[in-house]
Order: sequence, then structure tokens, then C-alpha cells
Amino acid sequence: MKVRLGIDVACRAQHQASAADETGEFIWSGWRFRTSAAELEALWAKVPDGAEVTVIMEPTRNAWAPLAAWLGARGAAVVQSQEAKGADEPAQSGVDRGRSSTRAVHQPQIYPRQESRLRPWQQLGTQRVPSWGAIWARRGARTHVNANHKAETRHGTSRWAPPLTTFAPPEAAIALELQSSPVQVHWLTAFLDFPGPGSFERGSIFWQGITASALSPPRGPLGEFATLLPPKGDAYLRLQETGGGSPGCHLDLHVENVQAAVDMAVGLGASGPAHKGRLGLSSPGGLGFCIVSSSSEVDRPPPCAWPGGHRSLVDQLCIDIPPHAYSAESAFWSALTGWERRPGSRPEFEYLVRPAEMPLRLLLQRLDDDQHALCGAHLDIACDDLPAEEERHQALGSVVVRAMPDWTTLADPAGLAYCITRRSPDTGVL
Repeated sequence: MKVRLGIDVACRAQHQASAADETGEFIWSGWRFRTSAAELEALWAKVPDGAEVTVIMEPTRNAWAPLAAWLGARGAAVVQSQEAKGADEPAQSGVDRGRSSTRAVHQPQIYPRQESRLRPWQQLGTQRVPSWGAIWARRGARTHVNANHKAETRHGTSRWAPPLTTFAPPEAAIALELQSSPVQVHWLTAFLDFPGPGSFERGSIFWQGITASALSPPRGPLGEFATLLPPKGDAYLRLQETGGGSPGCHLDLHVENVQAAVDMAVGLGASGPAHKGRLGLSSPGGLGFCIVSSSSEVDRPPPCAWPGGHRSLVDQLCIDIPPHAYSAESAFWSALTGWERRPGSRPEFEYLVRPAEMPLRLLLQRLDDDQHALCGAHLDIACDDLPAEEERHQALGSVVVRAMPDWTTLADPAGLAYCITRRSPDTGVL
């Protein structure tokens, strides 16, 4: 079944959506919602199971970006019409005030007879859609949006019925590439968070040995930050003395436009305080992360070779998600990064398909129970000889917590939990 979903994007008020099937019959219309994880889930629940969904929306300011990313991550083909004012913004001209009803573009009900016009969007991917005007139904008349995007009234009175379509005007509709987020993540950094000076020192010595890295000079107002400098490639692991709490991990996303990325994250359900130069947020499930400006990192470090011939690499951050938060949290990270979700090696795992140059893979793990109210995260190490790698870690001071067929959970000398896995250090998969 094919479903066409038109969304009237608002900047401050609720958005409004309508849906029609491939024959042009309305499935439902006038559904109002905001950009939050719960309300997006409710919207998606109204779509028939297994439907092939095409979404049409205007790129209204930056309000459209979180919607496009979230819906694209769910498998919908997302299409932009022309950039327009939000449905909650005031009209600015006589034309906008309704004389020729160009405001119709902000009331998205799908016009059944134009269904065939949508097919090029699905076929062309990121190519530009061929030129054609948008047509709205009128009582006794129609308005045609011509090639200059000007409304022309033809045949009839000035009384207007509710508009029936939000199709794109000429040369303005571009299908979004579903594998790309409107805010592109250029690099990922994992921070190892240690609560005090003693744990920071123990942790830094241990992880230098594990990764064959050197430690950068300390930085920050209190000297609380340091970077693990790999023998080859660009740095992607950093250390922080947090001043309290328990050892843990958090993620930094490196982007070109920090504020746009923050706006998108908040629209997808993130919250949290902002800090000068870096923006600290919490995911919908409560996992802390930061959005920072991109720098020069482009070179993903290769695996390290160890005496005896085996190799290993810290290559994955696993997000540990309580069952009650799994749906919203996994959708959030896929939408924010623009990376596709795929099933993992076990029912409780999914992973996001990272770009080839990205140093860290993101694994989504559904925990067995809701013992933990908030999400956490830990590092995973890929290796081609699990017993040899485990022995190396224990020699450096780690303690085995749990052994499974395909991975071992350990705690470093500072108490930070992490896993060694049988995944290939080259590909990241079993």
C-alpha cells in the first residue's frame, strides 16, 4: 500500500497532517501534532503497517528539519515543496491574505487526481523534479501557480473551498536523500568521564595502554580535559574529570553549524543547558551528549597490532537503553545522525550504519529491564582474538565482570565498564 502524507509545518503552533492512499482516498486528515518523540510516534502509529510512505512538506525555516530526519529514518520518502512561511506566521501581502489563496500551500490535504505527479519524486531520489505548476481546487474556479510562482485566478468567483493539495511549484521540489541528516555529523568523539583526580589518573594510564596512545597536555579551565592521541589517524577518544558521580561515557557530535544541530536535537526531544563553545544536551532517554564545531578530523585510525599477532580497536559506543525508552531513544539517534537503523546480531541489538570515515559505530542495546531510569553508554572494542585481548587487558589492571560467547564485559582500574567483542576490527561486524 502507498500512502501520501502531507504535513503543514508550523514554527510555533502545532503542525497539521493529512494522509491519502494510492487511489486518492483520504485515510485521515487534520491530525495536529508537535515535534516531540511522543507525538511523532503517535503520528506514525496512524500510518497503516507496511505502507510505502511519501511525505510532502515545505522547508519552513528550520522547523522542517527534525520532521524530515525523523520520518526519513522511519523509511519514508521525504519531499520538499517550496520554502514558505509557517502556518502560524502572519500573511505579508494581499495575495497571501487570500485573494488568490496561495496560503493553500499551508493546509496539506492531498489532491487525489495529482497522485501520479508524486511518482517522479520516488524515482528520482535527490534529482530535481520536472517543472509543473501546483493546482488547487476551487468552487467554480482554480488557482494555478505558474512558472514564476505567481498565483493566477481563473474562471469564477472569489469564494474558496478548503484547498486540496500541497504539491510543489516548478523547480522547487527536491527529494531528500534519506541517508543524510539535514545536519551532517562529520566526526564522533567518545569521552571517558572520571569523577575525580585519582580515577582520572588511573583511567588515563589504562586507556593509553589499551589503545597505544599518547596523552595530550591537559586543557580546560581546571585542566579537566585530555585527548588520547593515536599512533595513526585522528583523535576520537578523550578524557574528562567530571568532579563527581560515577565513571561513564558520553558522545560529542562534530558538526559545521552547531546551533542548527542543537535546534534539530531539541526538536527531536533533546533537552539540557548550553555552554559557551559547546552545547551540552540530554537525549530523550537522559543520555548526556555534546554538539561541537567540526575541526580537521578526517582520518579514521586503523586497528593496533599487538605482540602475538592479534589486532584490536576501540570502534563502538553502545547506548544502553531501558525498555521503556527504547523506541524514542533509538529513533532519536537515527534521526539526529541521519544514519539508517539495522538489526544487530541479537534481538536486543540494533546499530546505525555509519559513514566509512567515521571512527565510532553506534550500537543501540535494549536492556533486560527498567532497573535504570536513564540511558547510559559504554565503549566496545573489536578484536580478532578475544582470549588474547582479554589477557592483555587484565595485565593492565582490568577486571572481568561477565563473560559471554561473543563478548566479555570488564571494568577498568577506575571502575569504568566496557566490553571486548569478537567483531572484526576492520569491519565492526561479527
